[in-house]
Amino acid sequence: DCLENRELGETQNNALVTLNPYVKSVAKDWNLKVGLILTGDFYDAGAKFHFYPDAEFRYSLFNDMFIPYVGLKGGMQRNNFRSLTNENPFMINNVNLLNTNKVIDIFGGIRGTISSTTSFNAQVSWYKTENTPLFYNDSVYSIGNKFNVVYDNIDIFDISGQIHYRQKERLKLFLRGDYFIYSTTNERSAWNLPQFKFTFSGYYDMMDKITFRTDFYLVGAREVLSYEPVEGQEA
Repeated sequence: DCLENRELGETQNNALVTLNPYVKSVAKDWNLKVGLILTGDFYDAGAKFHFYPDAEFRYSLFNDMFIPYVGLKGGMQRNNFRSLTNENPFMINNVNLLNTNKVIDIFGGIRGTISSTTSFNAQVSWYKTENTPLFYNDSVYSIGNKFNVVYDNIDIFDISGQIHYRQKERLKLFLRGDYFIYSTTNERSAWNLPQFKFTFSGYYDMMDKITFRTDFYLVGAREVLSYEPVEGQEA
């Protein structure tokens, strides 16, 4: 049951083992990779084995100024208490932990260089997931000021773009934006997942003595789920 919770003090053991054999074919202007990802998901009750494609084709135009690419892949993402609290620090302690299975990820885009210091990447991807964690307001194990997790199978359409500026090793700037469209299987909405997200990161090395780092995030509106009545909202 995706709403199952662990007893307090109960531990969960889990391990992922992955093999990724592949072959590559490289020519002057193009690069082709074809492979297979084999992942064993070992946990208390047993083990499951998953197989995913791992393929990508890219073509270079104008001496790598523009590189169109398409690909197909998949993989398992391990979810533990640390990874969930990194995303949402206000978690209850006894959440049920399931690994997320990215069944398929189809992507394509174009990357390249604007100048000797600036590069870019624009991509469109669609991926199908199983056991994606969604956060909702808990009212059973807390007074409503913490979050629990419900898992759902979600199809995600992601339009993204990023720009990277690098001046040798002294100055690095990175800007990325993502716009998401979610299609859930069981839940009415992809609870607490944003419709868009922007990230800006900066790094500056002052005379090889002092370094400055900064990260800024802008996250769009999110729909939330609460099992308790919320003032001003219909059930």
